[in-house]
Amino acid sequence: MVKYKVTLRQKPIEKGKKASLFLDITFAGNRFKEYLKTHIFTPATDKIEKEYNQRMINKAEIIRLERIKELKHSALLENEDKKFLTFLEYFAQQILKRDQDKSSSTWKSALTCLLRIEWLQDLQLEHIDYKVLDNIKQYLLHEAMQTKSKDKKLSRNTAKAYFSRVRLTIKEAFMEGIIPIDISARVRPIPEAEVHKDYLTIDELKKLANTHCHSDVVKRACLFSALTGLRKQNVLMLKWENVIIEEGQQPYLKFRQVKRKNIEIQPINQETLELLGERSSNPKQLIFEGFKYSAWTNLRIKEWVMKAGIHKDITFHNFRHTYGSLIYQQTGDIYLTKEMMGHKSLNNTLRYAKVDNRKAISTVNNIPNILNQNNDE
Repeated sequence: MVKYKVTLRQKPIEKGKKASLFLDITFAGNRFKEYLKTHIFTPATDKIEKEYNQRMINKAEIIRLERIKELKHSALLENEDKKFLTFLEYFAQQILKRDQDKSSSTWKSALTCLLRIEWLQDLQLEHIDYKVLDNIKQYLLHEAMQTKSKDKKLSRNTAKAYFSRVRLTIKEAFMEGIIPIDISARVRPIPEAEVHKDYLTIDELKKLANTHCHSDVVKRACLFSALTGLRKQNVLMLKWENVIIEEGQQPYLKFRQVKRKNIEIQPINQETLELLGERSSNPKQLIFEGFKYSAWTNLRIKEWVMKAGIHKDITFHNFRHTYGSLIYQQTGDIYLTKEMMGHKSLNNTLRYAKVDNRKAISTVNNIPNILNQNNDE
């Protein structure tokens, strides 16, 4: 068997104030380095830098595990005596097929989690049955720990996402004729748990608009998402050719949804238009050029939110969630909200109806009093 090893190391930079993270890799007697294009503070001097360091180290550790899986796969391919793939090897192949897909990170995290199941390590794909599949399901629900934290169990929805990938892998093996029956149909998926997501009110958006942010492009991108509901990837990819202004017509955005791949027409108002800045003569020019979504960006968003006196757990995605909440509060129309959010299923939109409880409050307050009433007889 070919030997391999992957070690996470640090290289001091900026006179020792920071350290660049890289992987020290050996494979089949050869040694090389892979720089991860990220750094940590040495030492971390405050809470934000400590949180940033932990995020970067966790991210680097995930990449290290990915390289180990890739090298293991390569090593197994060189071992001519191995005739059958294990379930985990086949699972790793599914990741390679989806390497450029948006969901590939979930697949990689799922594999990292599955690699911790000792009895699954050498189990051949052809020996997987519905009992094994159910055991994986129970492990994810009750025993599995988070990939980024060894002392916290997986949330139910993360377990659901991971088990969905397991079932897809089994189904793919059936479609390829590797296994004779689709056993994934015999084990039900994990039901989704309802999750509370913070959103911002109009007053809080106004506070943010009047609060300084370390980056003007980050501030504009966040507020733009709150006023349009665009997903992170669509904001990153938005170009001037997507902004349509015609005489006598309402300005609108015309773009392709990154998630559903369909063309969307999104009306925008004058204030939203102003967030885009001065129009470029180049239609292919990115509007939010310089905006890069990362853990560091989310930390700066949290700083900005705290500076505005808002005590909520806000990331970039919460600005899209804010848009959905505001649309439903303004219209009370769940179907219009669904269309404006670009949701495929109404189930995804119903959360906004639960957020707006004004009708429930009004209804409760209008119930006639039944205590201490004067008797008119």
